[in-house]
Amino acid sequence: MEKALKFARDWGFQVVKKLGVYEGYTVYQPDFNDGKKHTIGLPHYIFEKDGMLKMQIDDYSFKITNFFFQKNKKTERGLKQAKLLEYSAESIGKI
Repeated sequence: MEKALKFARDWGFQVVKKLGVYEGYTVYQPDFNDGKKHTIGLPHYIFEKDGMLKMQIDDYSFKITNFFFQKNKKTERGLKQAKLLEYSAESIGKI
């Protein structure tokens, strides 16, 4: 992760977050931690494999975004639906 952090800093970012593994690559999300809003354009991701790093900044980045963030959205949606069902079942019991 230190190598990815140095790489991100070379690109002007301040921190990295390890997202996980995608098609054999460890994927990091570079970001800022200065409290300011930054406009960077397309999503940026750092790919690491076999000690080599590369920055991904093209349309392919949207596949990475969907892979790591859509599954979290589905999980959150599922949890909300489960809570709603739990609440509904609880309400029915009180009628």
